[in-house]
Amino acid sequence: MHPTPRDRFPPRAREAMSAAELDAHDEIVGTRGMLPGPASLMLHAPDAARAYDAWSRALWVGALPAHVGELVFLYLARVHRCRYQWINHAGKARKAGIAAPLIDALGRGDTPPAGTAPELLEAWRFVDELHTRHAVGDGTFNAITARFGVRGAAELAAFCGLAASVALLLNVRQPPLPEAGSAPF
Repeated sequence: MHPTPRDRFPPRAREAMSAAELDAHDEIVGTRGMLPGPASLMLHAPDAARAYDAWSRALWVGALPAHVGELVFLYLARVHRCRYQWINHAGKARKAGIAAPLIDALGRGDTPPAGTAPELLEAWRFVDELHTRHAVGDGTFNAITARFGVRGAAELAAFCGLAASVALLLNVRQPPLPEAGSAPF
């Protein structure tokens, strides 16, 4: 049972923001065209909000294809039971090419189904090992570096941190859930 969320860090009117918060807000909205979910919380620490947004943007245009990033976000949304993140990224995952059976398996915490693309299987193993064993085995690391290079392995590890931190920030914020969609947990 999930409590009814109440947004602890709702978006604020411009006149309620400090000059530093307003500058960070305008910079983030200016580069993204909108204010991402965790940003309402992060704007209370404007320098951190800017750095956090830059980190996120850098990873989403880095060495990894979008469907790998979306797999990471769904995996960690389930781990941290972040329904907002799940709902927000399930549609993005479908648009990035992740098949419904894999999305369903991620939602249940199951292993990927037969027929899952090799790069998604390798990414899933990396994320799963890092989450469950708190380390990545040599075989898994070598498979990721063979496919995406050392930069890709570094970015995949960073994506794990980003997705987990987004889930945790949203779980603290408790924003209203997006109207379209539901989470399997």
